[in-house]
Amino acid sequence: MAELGAPDDSCPICGVISGKYPTNKLYEDEVFIATLDIRPAQRGHVLIMPKKHYPFMQLIPQQDFSAIFGKLGVLTSKLKAAMATEAVTVFIAAGGAAGQQVSHFLLHLVPHDHGKEKNFFLTQKEVAKSEAAPIIAEVTERVQKMLKPQGGSSVDDRKKKIVALLNENPQLQELLLTDLEKFKELTVSREDLNALFEGVDLAKLADALRSAGSPQNKPSTDATPKDDQEPEEGLEALSQKEPDDDVDLDAVSKYFG
Repeated sequence: MAELGAPDDSCPICGVISGKYPTNKLYEDEVFIATLDIRPAQRGHVLIMPKKHYPFMQLIPQQDFSAIFGKLGVLTSKLKAAMATEAVTVFIAAGGAAGQQVSHFLLHLVPHDHGKEKNFFLTQKEVAKSEAAPIIAEVTERVQKMLKPQGGSSVDDRKKKIVALLNENPQLQELLLTDLEKFKELTVSREDLNALFEGVDLAKLADALRSAGSPQNKPSTDATPKDDQEPEEGLEALSQKEPDDDVDLDAVSKYFG
């Protein structure tokens, strides 16, 4: 099986990096290259791409991640000077729902062309204080929980986090289903994932997901597990629920040591 980061012959970005496709390269080091986008959102639109094939941001090892983002400030400053502009949008589409179009991580630097401004901001709306308070409390609680070290979390918390992680990252779920060894390499290389999946029988979990079919492609139904429901069906139902729903966590108990 291909190792994590190995070139993908079907990936157009890997083709650019290998020289198969022509490119207007601006910068290169041992970890990544920066090149002009062939379909720019604005004049001077730059793409930063790791040389190794990482389908999405969560798979990039810490060392490569630091190397890329460690140069981001300098590259942004140089681009501002070259394009005689005061503003550059730094943009990452992490996942299909966020606009990621190829299975290779890309970081976009888009200078703002005076007189031809492009709005990169999401549409904002006013929220009443009575509505904002519970939203702020809920989001704050979820983010703070995810930022805490995973090793000391309870089994039930880990079950919820694993289901939420796979449900919110279909590419990660696809990796689990199609390349178990690469998925194992990823969990070992990432401290947070290693702690989260410690004790989980990944082969059984993948088999259960595979036999049940991807929850991403199934129509929404009543997701409450029944008493006589098989564990695999319970896992599917669980994955369709919001992380804070009252769910039958025992449905996935057999996948934990």
